[in-house]
Amino acid sequence: MARIAALQAPTLSADTYQHARRGQAVPGRDNYEAGWGGRGDLVVVPVWGECEHRWELCFGAHKGETFCFVRAGPRVENLTEWGAA
Repeated sequence: MARIAALQAPTLSADTYQHARRGQAVPGRDNYEAGWGGRGDLVVVPVWGECEHRWELCFGAHKGETFCFVRAGPRVENLTEWGAA
């Protein structure tokens, strides 16, 4: 049975009110061109939290392995730009 859990902000807050935006695929062209530590493609899902932080949930894939990691950014100054309006 699959385990379901809410996304939690990767900041010090335990806020689970997170809003995902449309993901973006970045081709790696088997040559480290996607901007992550691996050679394969990258999928980036932007997320903004009601805790006023924005972050990205990232999936990098190469030769059958998929790596999941988070890139955290600064506090969101204008939530309207991130779809909060």
